[in-house]
Amino acid sequence: KFEKEFNTELQSLGPILSRSSQADPYLSQLA
Repeated sequence: KFEKEFNTELQSLGPILSRSSQADPYLSQLA
């Protein structure tokens, strides 16, 4: 159960991180 919730959380975070990195290339360089 925990693994399924974790995967769902990652799927929701993925697009957010990709959008923020596209909007702010400086943050993607730090990562």
